Amino acid sequence: MKPIVKIEHNAYQKVMHWVNKSDFEVSGFGIIKEVKGNFVVTDAILLEQTNTTVTTELEASDILKAMRDYANVDGKMRWWWHSHVKMEAFWSGTDTDTIEGLGEHGYFVATVFNQHQKMRSAMRVGVPFNAFIDDLPTEIVMPVHPDVAEWDRLYAEKVTNETPSQYVYNAHKGTGLKPSYPSYGRDWNDDVWDSEDIAEEQRFSVLETKLEVSGELSDKEWAEYSDLANMDGSYNPNGAKWK
Repeated sequence: MKPIVKIEHNAYQKVMHWVNKSDFEVSGFGIIKEVKGNFVVTDAILLEQTNTTVTTELEASDILKAMRDYANVDGKMRWWWHSHVKMEAFWSGTDTDTIEGLGEHGYFVATVFNQHQKMRSAMRVGVPFNAFIDDLPTEIVMPVHPDVAEWDRLYAEKVTNETPSQYVYNAHKGTGLKPSYPSYGRDWNDDVWDSEDIAEEQRFSVLETKLEVSGELSDKEWAEYSDLANMDGSYNPNGAKWK
């Protein structure tokens, strides 16, 4: 199973802000923590660079300085990110060469982004074995809001959920489970329905839908609807559909 690259929302926002700033490529590094076999990106770092619409160049001395500056943080500077502006999120030959070089003496994770919010991740392992693993699952980790507990309390206090009963019917070709509508006095408790029962249920659904959409039925339809629902069919013009 491939490890997942989990980019924390703050780091993702920083990267996408830089990615969307211009029609030129941009690149940088980031801090990674290894958590339960996955990689969690906690921060994104921007270094001095010279870019074109199709290339991004950083000086090796600036990269080494950043590694020293971030040596004591919680995590490791083992994430390289860059943009392809509006092009597809793919690995060019230059990209794979860069990833190969960064991961030569350990491992390095890389993600390419574009301005269409698409991304692709890979990792290079150089020690203790040599491997390039592409298409790592990549996801954005949203922060947990500090008021979640209060939101849960309000939901429990204010919201009542009622699950309607369900019925099981049996046709000539198998048995299925369907959500029920209010029975209006009809007994839907039988587990087994024959074909006549199913035809009546379908007709009831047609009349029910017409009533909900138009708000009225003809006298003949009212009589049929009432019979299927096992209720008094007289119409109440004061707002109720029946009485």
